[in-house]
Amino acid sequence: LIHDKPVWVRAAVTVAGPVYNFIFAILVFAAVFMVWGEGYMRPVVDQVNPGGAAARAGIVVGDEIISVDGQRTRADNDVRRIVMTSGGKPIIVEVERAGQVLSFNVTPDVVARPTPFGDQETQGVLNVMLGGNTAENLVRIDYNPATALVRGTERTWEIIDTQVRFIGALVSGGM
Repeated sequence: LIHDKPVWVRAAVTVAGPVYNFIFAILVFAAVFMVWGEGYMRPVVDQVNPGGAAARAGIVVGDEIISVDGQRTRADNDVRRIVMTSGGKPIIVEVERAGQVLSFNVTPDVVARPTPFGDQETQGVLNVMLGGNTAENLVRIDYNPATALVRGTERTWEIIDTQVRFIGALVSGGM
């Protein structure tokens, strides 16, 4: 039985489970990316709601959001993920406008949304529409096995980062 084993064996068994789960997640994402590739919408601002956080900061239609709070954003979902878990705290949004990179200090608006459990949670929003569902903003990437493994690792890290930010926002009262 495990309780009769030395402490290092019990520790190794305890750590092996979570490590395997991370490796498994990376391999599943890698397989999906290798077989089907990945498609996403570029985070180009298609609409700015007047009076919203983005409008107050100076973000305009046509800006492409290239980073939020120091994290590179290549897809519209990247922007949503980072802003949603910001807890309404000020963030720095970098955009590309007419070939120039501009930086804006933005305090996301906080909105309450119902959860599937019947209660409310708050989320940060910029109050913009991204992508516009136009073909020019749609990106499709095919991966070979090596790049699929790298992208699988990145995607696993993105999910971990989102969960840690979400828990942090819950604990700090930001959600």
